[in-house]
Amino acid sequence: MSEMFPSGPDTGFHIAWSALASLGVGMLLRWRGPARLLGFMPLVLVAGAHAAHNFDVARTARSTVGDALAQPFVAVEPLLGLWPFLALAFAIWSDSRALRRGKVASPQLLLAGERPTALSSLATVGRYALIRPPCTAMVAHRYVLLRRTAWYAGRAAERDLASAACAKMQASPTFISWRGVGLRAGLSQRLSGRGRRGPWMLLIWAVLALPVLAYFVLGATPELADVQRALAGPVVFPLLLALSGVGLALVIWHLAIAVRSLALAWRDTLTERATRVQLRLLAGTGTLLLGAVTLTSWLRGARPDQHVISNAHVLNALNDLLLYGGLALLLAGFVLFPPAGLIGLAGGGLVAVPTITTGFITLEALGFTGILLSQATPEQGGDNGESGGGSPSAAEQARLHDLGVDPATGQFRPVEMETAQRIEQQLGLTLTRSKHVGADWLDSKGVTYDAVGNFPSQFFDRQRPRLQQAILDHLQKVDLVPVDVSKFTPGQVAKVQQFIQNLGPRVFLVGA
Repeated sequence: MSEMFPSGPDTGFHIAWSALASLGVGMLLRWRGPARLLGFMPLVLVAGAHAAHNFDVARTARSTVGDALAQPFVAVEPLLGLWPFLALAFAIWSDSRALRRGKVASPQLLLAGERPTALSSLATVGRYALIRPPCTAMVAHRYVLLRRTAWYAGRAAERDLASAACAKMQASPTFISWRGVGLRAGLSQRLSGRGRRGPWMLLIWAVLALPVLAYFVLGATPELADVQRALAGPVVFPLLLALSGVGLALVIWHLAIAVRSLALAWRDTLTERATRVQLRLLAGTGTLLLGAVTLTSWLRGARPDQHVISNAHVLNALNDLLLYGGLALLLAGFVLFPPAGLIGLAGGGLVAVPTITTGFITLEALGFTGILLSQATPEQGGDNGESGGGSPSAAEQARLHDLGVDPATGQFRPVEMETAQRIEQQLGLTLTRSKHVGADWLDSKGVTYDAVGNFPSQFFDRQRPRLQQAILDHLQKVDLVPVDVSKFTPGQVAKVQQFIQNLGPRVFLVGA
């Protein structure tokens, strides 16, 4: 609290201003219509308060106009510590209001017995979370996030997905439903198709996270402050420097992957994947800049216990950042890029394929917790590994998931799985994911496939030259080139058909 209620120059000022500015940014992003323009008010207020504070501290002569403008802001500086609490209270009120509107507009997303009030939601979801923790607690937490996405996005795709997940939760309301569910089996299924590099990436991530744990967790307590200073020692610091170089190289690698996957994420029906990729890009870029500044400071002769930057008013926190602390902060940025195993255990990403069965949609939407939910709501009957209700078995779900996993990056690409399913249905065969560069899938006879297309029709005119070139390039690499036109208009399909009609039977349409 002493940091929030300032007792000296600059103490806690930037914390309070940042909190209020964050509220304004949130209003601009979350609110709809003209009301979102009110988000500029906190930003203007923070700009005025910051300018007034600098004027009051640095002035060398009196200014009637300056004094008149700065005086109201300077007068309330003793109460500056209240600003974050007022901003938090307003944000909670605004969020509760938006969620209540969503509950009234979409009652199908409420669990049995849940009413459109915060206390009722807490009690109902809490009861479900306590059926068999930690499994049901993970599912309940992930479902709450999923339906928040549905209510804030206001789109049919998110609502339908949350409704399907709600139905599965309604079908597993007792301990008996969850008695045979295990974390180990669910995690194994989530990580299927990741390849042999998964454990190594997890080990590398854990090793690079050790300095972060030592500096920001153990060393943050007064009793263990020597742990922080030990990082600057003659034995530990070279090791920290080497780990920082490895971490920075991996951040650059992850940034390259994120840049390549951003266009695909933007084309997803759902929004969470694009948001996650963009946040990783921002965090990775910040980590890269910090790494460059810190390592440059070391190359210029700074000792481990010296400051990274000696004078940076705009980046005030960096003024007190020591070199070894900067390296630990660099590694903390890499921790934001966890390997697939930890992503899966945390619940996975929101990825869904709206053209396949509800059971698989829910599985991918809830990530690892969706697999647990699928285990708790088995469906009986059916042949060939499929349930009587048309929902694929766990083994079939894993196979379908593997069809969309890029072996080069380990990332799941929903559009590729969609296209693979259409090829299987149209040709009456079974595909497996190819491990060879240049081919997407193989059939039982070893024929290779590499598909193009499967993007929204509004991008067709802009992407048409690139699509045509991709078809020609793929013909040089694989046996068959399917062109997925399922999202194109009839006129666009006709243009694609006209282009491929002279290319022979190796190029064909799917999803027409």
